This record gives sequence, C-alpha cells and structure tokens, in this order.
Amino acid sequence: MKKLIICRIALSFLPCWATIPNGAQAEEDLVNLIKNVKPAVVLVQIFNASGRPIGQGSGFFIDNKGRVVTNHHVIKGAYSATVKTSAGKEFPVEGIIAQDSQADIAKLAVNIADSNIVPLKLSTTIPSEGETVVVIGSPLGLEASVSSGIVSAVRDIPAFGKVLQITAPVSPGSSGSPVMNAKGDVIGVATFILTKGQNLNFAVSSEKILALKETPTIITLRQYARETSKKDPNDPESLVQAGLKELWQANYEGALAYFQEATTKNPKYPEAWFYVGCCHYMLGRHQEALDSFKRATKIMPDYPVAYYNIGVIYRDLGVLSDATEAYELAIKFKPDYADAHDGLGSVYLRLERYQQAIECFQLAIKFDQTFAGAYNNLANAYLRGARYAEAVEAAREAIRIEPNLITAHVELGIAYERLGRHQDAIDTYEKLIGIRTPQGMLYGYMSLGLLYGKLSRYQEAIESYKQAINVKPDLVEAHLALGNSYSSLAQYQESIEVYKQAIALNPNFAPAHYRLGFVYTKTGNLASAEEEYKILKTLKSPAAERLRDLIDKRESEP
Repeated sequence: MKKLIICRIALSFLPCWATIPNGAQAEEDLVNLIKNVKPAVVLVQIFNASGRPIGQGSGFFIDNKGRVVTNHHVIKGAYSATVKTSAGKEFPVEGIIAQDSQADIAKLAVNIADSNIVPLKLSTTIPSEGETVVVIGSPLGLEASVSSGIVSAVRDIPAFGKVLQITAPVSPGSSGSPVMNAKGDVIGVATFILTKGQNLNFAVSSEKILALKETPTIITLRQYARETSKKDPNDPESLVQAGLKELWQANYEGALAYFQEATTKNPKYPEAWFYVGCCHYMLGRHQEALDSFKRATKIMPDYPVAYYNIGVIYRDLGVLSDATEAYELAIKFKPDYADAHDGLGSVYLRLERYQQAIECFQLAIKFDQTFAGAYNNLANAYLRGARYAEAVEAAREAIRIEPNLITAHVELGIAYERLGRHQDAIDTYEKLIGIRTPQGMLYGYMSLGLLYGKLSRYQEAIESYKQAINVKPDLVEAHLALGNSYSSLAQYQESIEVYKQAIALNPNFAPAHYRLGFVYTKTGNLASAEEEYKILKTLKSPAAERLRDLIDKRESEP
C-alpha cells in the first residue's frame, strides 16, 4: 500500500519479464551454491504422542548452536520431532524457542553437539521480481532435493510484511525449506499452499525470521501440542490466519470473508477490522476501508498502522488535511514509523512544501535505512526543490538498495539532465532499459527520446520512440512524441501517419489532433487542418484556438 511519487510520464505498468541466468558459468555457480548450502538443510520428522511418525517437512540451520527454522504448520500437533542432516545424522528437537503462527514460521532448539555446522546467512534485503531463487528441501520424502525458479511477485501485506511468490516448486515436504538468492543467502522460508486444486508457491520473507522474539525458556513440543489442541479452528484468530493466506494470493474477496467472520465472532478484534479495511481498500472501496480502519482505532486508540492506512486513503482522495492528521497520529503512537514519515512527506510534496517533505523522508530513512522508496521520494523532493546534486545522491542510494527500482532510475536521469550531465543521463536511461522488464524498457526509451529531443538529436529520438512503441504498441504518448520528432526534421508525411495512428488508438486524444492540424498547416493542406480544428472544438480543447490562429495566419499569407 506504499505509493511512490513520480509523475514524469503517465504509463501503465505491465507484468515483469523474467531474466534467468544461463550459460556454463551460471550452471557452475549454481552447482557450487548447492554444494555449499546443502549441509545446512535438514529433514524435519514429527511424531505423535505414541512416538509414531505423522509427518515431515524441511528446515535449515541459522546458527552453529543448532537453531533450526521451519514452517509453523510443520511442527503443529507434534509431540516430538527430529532433524536429519544431508549427511544422514539425526538429532532430537528440544522444543520451540520462537514462533509466529501468522507468518507460519518457527525456530526450534535442536540437541546437537556438532561444532561443524555451517549455518545459512539471512538476507536483509528484499529480492526483485524476476530474481533467480533456489529451494532445497525434502518434497515427499526425497531428501535434499533442489529446485530453482524466479520471484514472480513481491507482495507487501499491511501490518504483516513481505511475502514472495516464487515459481520454484514447493511440495508438502518442502514446507520450511530455505529460499535462497544467487549468493546463497536466505531470502525467505518456503510455504506450501494448496488452493482450488492449484499448488501456489510462497515464501515468507527472511525479515520475519529476523523479527522473531525468543522465549525465555524452551517450550517442549508436547507442551505446545497440548496447548494448541484446545484451540477452536474457527476461532477469530484462526480465521484471521486463514484470511492472511488468501491475502498472500491477492484473493481479496476470499480474504474479506474470513476477516468479516472474525469480526462477527469478536466485534472487538481490532486486527480483524484492520484487515477488513485492507481488503476493501484493495478492492477500491475507499469509504468501506475508512470505516473499517476507524473502527479498529476506536477499539485500539494507539493503533499506528491503522492511522497510517487512513492517511493513505485520505491522500488518495486528495483530502490532504485529514491525511496529515492521520499520519501524525501514526507517528505519535510510533515515533520511529518509517512508512508514516514517508506518507507525511508525500502529502507535503503535493502541497509543494518541499523542505518539510525532505525532512520527513530523511526521518523515514533514519528509521529504516533500507527504505528504497523513501530515498526515491527524497530524490523527487530534491528535484522539485531544484537541489539536483542532492537528488542524484538520493536516487543512487535508492538504486543501491533496490537496483530494479524503475522510478529511481528516472529520477536519477532527470537530475543529471538538470545538471547538464547529458551523457550521464543517457547512460542511466540505458541501464534502465538493461533491466529488461517492460516498464523499465518503456520508461528508458521514452526518457531517452525526450532527452534526445531536447538535444535536437531527432533521429536518435525517433529510434527511441520506435522502441517504446515496440514494447507497448498502444501507448499514444509514444506515437505523439514520434510524430513530433518527425515533424522537427520536416518529415511531415511520416509525422502525419504517426499522428493518425495515435488517433486511431484514441480518437479523443486532443494533442494528436492538434499536432496533425499543425502539420497540415505546414504542408498547406488547410482543409484537413480545418477538420482537425472542428474535432478539437468538439473535444472542448484549448488547443482549438491555437490551431485556429495557425490556420488564419496561413490563409492570410500571399
């Protein structure tokens, strides 16, 4: 629900293209990675009260003390468990030292005296869509099996955190497997979800592992099983957990049903009301979302994330005074709330209060130094305040944290342009194209075209706009810009054809009608220019009178 502020080109985002490493070097790197991390991956076997095996999953060591991370559902209902390494050694699980049932993760203490354990490193950065991932687990009992794929989506679930959808297969026995990046760092914990007959592969971000709080003493599995067996599977908390799984899948209507049932069973359950609001928001029902978030704050007056989302909605609706108040309340109850500082900064940007916006984004970064979006917004504020050198530094930081952040590359390129560093701007846009996603290529080619046009390098601008049209053939702005470049080279027939293509895509696109009429006056085709004038009048476009003046001026010429 975070929204980045960038308004250079109005373009529609498309699904990401995946770039998968290939070639002998990539294959060798993968082999070495698997060899290095496999010893840290274990098979988790669970047993009932009688000691009979009742299930299994996967897990991995995160330190050399024998701490193992797995899915919460893997050990749910177990009275005892063991872990088995890839070397065939088995060790008993002493119990649970931390768990988060909503995130479906648990940290186990294992009775192990093996000082040769080489734990896996937890990544502190969120992967990009299209990034290659490797999963090592024990699907259906096939120990230490390897699968690979990409991150197909990164979902930021409000008040929960990041969830990664991956294409690497995750079977029931793979639940709890480490999901690793190309460096072998753990970016998440694999979770198996079967819905409507379809296996969807998810990973809870490693940030949830890092946030786990250990208990003062170990809770034995037998003790935990007895405590959890008393819980009603249809109690409000269980319903919220089920709703969260639907949120992971972006099934907002399905999630809403669970959350609403939870509020029916417990009308004073603030988290349930909060998630009802989230679902309404994602379904475009702003008033229902507002009502639900406000209901949550009435039950829990010091609920910062609810106030934050109230601010998001008011900002979307343009009610900036109420948005400011909501963000300030979020900060009041959680002074180090980076998202709320960022949201308040975005309001100040709209109000053109750039210095206050800058201070808010700086606070957001102070409280979350990996907040790429805040760096990006800071670059935007510096740009608007004509502080271009500082915009360069902020945009660079955003890209360092999130290399594929499209808007940060655009901000950086614009800052270079304003500083007169045209070659640096060109290099930046070419790097953006090199990300090889449709939106990156689209922004890159369009930005290159605009810059080449400013530099009167019209032929290069033409080639850039043609590439943009190849990426998105129905982008009328690209056709308009291409026609303008042809017109600048006095290639009027080519520009006429391109403007007509833009109009065919959008008959009410006034800029194309005006430019077509303009070219007609240049070529002396005043009758056709008159037709474009009439269309502009029908569209009630201010450009109609400008075209009228051009026609009249041409008619008065001898």
